[in-house]
Amino acid sequence: MSLPPGWQKLPGGDAGVTFGGPPALGYRPIVAIAHEPFRPATPAGFADGIDELRRAQLREYEGFRLVREWVADVDGRPTHLVTFRWLHAVGELTQVLALVVVEPGLALQADGVCLTALESDHLPDIESLVLSIGFAG
Repeated sequence: MSLPPGWQKLPGGDAGVTFGGPPALGYRPIVAIAHEPFRPATPAGFADGIDELRRAQLREYEGFRLVREWVADVDGRPTHLVTFRWLHAVGELTQVLALVVVEPGLALQADGVCLTALESDHLPDIESLVLSIGFAG
């Protein structure tokens, strides 16, 4: 994994790892990475999980607006990515959510978020960090 300039690993819990970029306008862009199970452990199960994710985003994120949805390859593994905007107490946020298939039934979920006002500065770093995830062995 390659950290963009000014980004660092932040202290965190046992559930995953979080990286933070340089603070600006009172907000720090972050990328949080953790494992997420999906059932059934099949391509159809993964697709069903993505459909459920879309429904959850509409329910949970005030002012949800889809910006981009695409598929990429992260270290040889199929990856589904979604970029969206939503309203938060600090202002409008832009978020990238990536689901990387690790093995049948297990995905790596990466969530990156920044202020929409600073999207042109931070979104390329968030996408670069997510797409640089590597797997040992």
